Amino acid sequence: MISNFINLSSYCVLEFRATPIGDANPPLLTSQFYLVDNKHLGIKQIYNTDGYSATTRNTRNFSLIGLGGSKLIYNDITLIPMYSDFDPLITETTVSSELSINMVMDTMRFHFASGFNFTDVEHIIVGARHKLNNITQIQLANIILNAVTTATLFSYNTRPLFLANTIYDKYIDIKIPSIPWLDADFTQFGANSFEHAVTGGIGFIKNAPITVFLAEATQSDYFAPNNITYEQYQITQYYEGSVSQINKFDTLGCYIAEAEDGDYIEFFATWNGAFPDSLIATLNESGADQEWIISHQLTIYEHIGSDIVLSGNSLIYQETNFDTPLTYRPILKQAGFAVAMSIDYIMRLINKKNGDQIIKSASMSIINPNRYGKKLEKIELLNGPQSMRIYNKIEQKNFETNAIFSGSVPSISTSAPNTAALTASIATLTATLALRTTERNNALITTTPVIKQINIQLSSGNALSPVGEELIYGQGRAILVIDPVDNLIKLTLWKKGTIGTAILTLGSINLVAGFTGVTFKLTFGTTNDFIFSNTSIGTISSLASGELLFRIPKVQAKLILENSENTFMVTKVDPTGTETLMYSGTWLSSSDYQAANAATDIARENAITAAALATALETIRTLTLANSQLTTQKNTLAGEKRVLTDQKNTAVSNLATHLALPHYTALQLVNTGGGTTQTTTMFVQQPVIPIVGSSTPSTGAPGSPFGIQGTFPIGTITNVFLGNNPVTFQQNDASSILATVPLNLGAGMYPIYAVNSAGTSAATSQYTVELPNNLNINLVFHVYVGTRTAVAGVAGAYTYSNWETGDNNTSQFGFDALTIYTSEVNTTNVAKVYIRMTRDDQPITPALIPVKKFGAATNNNNQTKYIDSLNYHDGWVDGIVSITKSSIISISRLVTVLNRDSPYMSESIRLNNIVVHKKLYTGGNSFLEYTTIAGYRAYNQYTEPMFTSEQLSGQVDSIHIWSGPQIT
Repeated sequence: MISNFINLSSYCVLEFRATPIGDANPPLLTSQFYLVDNKHLGIKQIYNTDGYSATTRNTRNFSLIGLGGSKLIYNDITLIPMYSDFDPLITETTVSSELSINMVMDTMRFHFASGFNFTDVEHIIVGARHKLNNITQIQLANIILNAVTTATLFSYNTRPLFLANTIYDKYIDIKIPSIPWLDADFTQFGANSFEHAVTGGIGFIKNAPITVFLAEATQSDYFAPNNITYEQYQITQYYEGSVSQINKFDTLGCYIAEAEDGDYIEFFATWNGAFPDSLIATLNESGADQEWIISHQLTIYEHIGSDIVLSGNSLIYQETNFDTPLTYRPILKQAGFAVAMSIDYIMRLINKKNGDQIIKSASMSIINPNRYGKKLEKIELLNGPQSMRIYNKIEQKNFETNAIFSGSVPSISTSAPNTAALTASIATLTATLALRTTERNNALITTTPVIKQINIQLSSGNALSPVGEELIYGQGRAILVIDPVDNLIKLTLWKKGTIGTAILTLGSINLVAGFTGVTFKLTFGTTNDFIFSNTSIGTISSLASGELLFRIPKVQAKLILENSENTFMVTKVDPTGTETLMYSGTWLSSSDYQAANAATDIARENAITAAALATALETIRTLTLANSQLTTQKNTLAGEKRVLTDQKNTAVSNLATHLALPHYTALQLVNTGGGTTQTTTMFVQQPVIPIVGSSTPSTGAPGSPFGIQGTFPIGTITNVFLGNNPVTFQQNDASSILATVPLNLGAGMYPIYAVNSAGTSAATSQYTVELPNNLNINLVFHVYVGTRTAVAGVAGAYTYSNWETGDNNTSQFGFDALTIYTSEVNTTNVAKVYIRMTRDDQPITPALIPVKKFGAATNNNNQTKYIDSLNYHDGWVDGIVSITKSSIISISRLVTVLNRDSPYMSESIRLNNIVVHKKLYTGGNSFLEYTTIAGYRAYNQYTEPMFTSEQLSGQVDSIHIWSGPQIT
């Protein structure tokens, strides 16, 4: 895992946690995705299906869809319809789940500063996008964050991130597919890859940076035409950054570990596995704006029971000596109770000139960190301290010493020495020298076994210890209970060891073998006032089992209890007098039972925790190894599965092709002419009758599509019927047909038939036609009126070149009009729309001719529409009314002689832009003609039903009625 930090705003830092190609144990996730084709922006967008909200946080119920102009819509899954289902420019499809099995995921961890709570900024949008080879983009995530959504998304960091003097104590993880791993699959599997499916085979630009962003937004309501209110967001501030897929600092790292030669910590930056001095030199020489240093930030935590407590911070700037490790010794405040210590290490490579930073992190943990307490442990020398012995000593007599100060010179005898006496003395000294030399050469120096104090542990028994329980304490943790009477204290020394690298073992120390002449002492305090040597009483103790017995008389016990120093230590003294510390701890008075019991309970809990932790570490190590092996096996099996899947698909395709071939039977012709018999075998095609199995769905309205399943030889199906009614159809393959219910079908059950040259299928399946009742449909009318000219001096009054108003006719019928009738089933006609333009006074008075006033209509339920009041554009007027789908529509068009032969009337009337009727009524009645003014004659368009109720039931949204020229 490689983390890249991008500072997106003053309160948010993104940690992009990427999995590099080749990682032996990448994070895998099996999920399913939706693909959104956004024609508003010309981009694609992906997010997970709704069931993965808690896993990836990149699902529909957290996602926004862009509309352009910095506007976005929340795709609320609780609304019907969702916005992605409502907007015709948004298409959402499901990506095959087979393509997202065991997908490698990257994590975008958005860290938020301590104290940030969506008060100053109420809505935040975060996400990522990536470029395709055709320079378009795909939105990998587009998540809305606010006080409502983050209630379930926020995670609080028990070990906060400390960057640039800011504490980040909460974060949100959003998972997206890893682009480099998708590229690798696209290269290997092509059309069978996830990248091919979501990019339409275009693919991503390899190694292009991934764009990440954060935007601040305001929220408002969007009242859609479908009467649904959606949440709309307007971006007010926008920040973005990029995450490089090829990072020249990929081999930059950091190292932290406990030193091998002492109790301290070593840490330093690394470059290609070595020190970074060459990297720093290269960077500094690359330009005048380059001056790089390294900062090291250490955060120390103490693990006390189940709590993780911050112990300290250290920040170190390194400007030289980049080829040397740095050292640090933490001081734990509760070293006697901490079961573990952990250190988070953040290393920053910083350019002092422009502030660029590259951040790497590491961490370490130490079990039983008591050696990092406030007091240092004593060092045990391998051979003990050696005292100097003087073998030759020159003694000066008093007079000689006095002479040094007095300056007097002693008298010197001038008599000759006794030669015999000197010879005897020399002989004696020679013999003595020889004897001492022999003793020296044969001398044996006694040594005792060397055991590191850190590995020595101790157990003790007293009246407060549970029966049958023996607690073994690490260095500094044992507590002796002292009574104000005679005390017999039995201590057992244990040696800590390990099997392999993790499993803890304990064995008592044999204090006999190798400890010849050694005595053991128990010392209280540091003043050496209370020192007791080990003793033996019967079989109470055994040195071979590491057991020591000390007797403390009553008098001295009382003095110890009066002492303010509550420490003790166990030492060994070898024959040379060298004293070595073996164990140290504390003591308590037996009167302080509560503290003694508490100390025992803490020791017991720490022992259980340490044992469980050691077992857990070994289990983790075993499971990690097993997981790595299983991952390798899984990847191998996944590759084999892809190969087998391709083989299976090929076989299925070949079988389908074979089954679709015409079947043949063998026909033998026998010719016996000419005295010989010849047999000829011919293969004649045997027709196969179709078989209808079922339909999906099995119920629907007229005009609805439905699928038919069964056996249909490819290329042979000529007709499909519902009962006796032919059906439009399209054959997909040898087992399915897509058909459409005819619009003229009434309600009922119809058998399904498929026909080819071999015959008609049996009626083994039926389709049920249902008609919707009392559902509304929009009736939109468009009437051509020609060029509009304003009437001078009369506001809002106009004349129209192709719509006669009747101003020049004394008859009330000397004008153009359009009437749309509707009738419910079994009811009389109702004039739903009456379009006209005339005056309200009869007869016509020439003085009122320029004034366009409109009289009220008296038809039953008539909705009078006047031309001036309708929407006018390019010679047309438009309007809309709502009717029920159970209606029957009839249309009447009244036209004057002036407009009867107009080329614009040649296409009236049309329904949905298709000509349905052009007949002129010429029969005799009062509407035939009016000759008051020569040259004017009124023609009434013959009234006929246009659509029946069955036909209307198949319409989905609206019907358009046109009166005027054909529009292409």
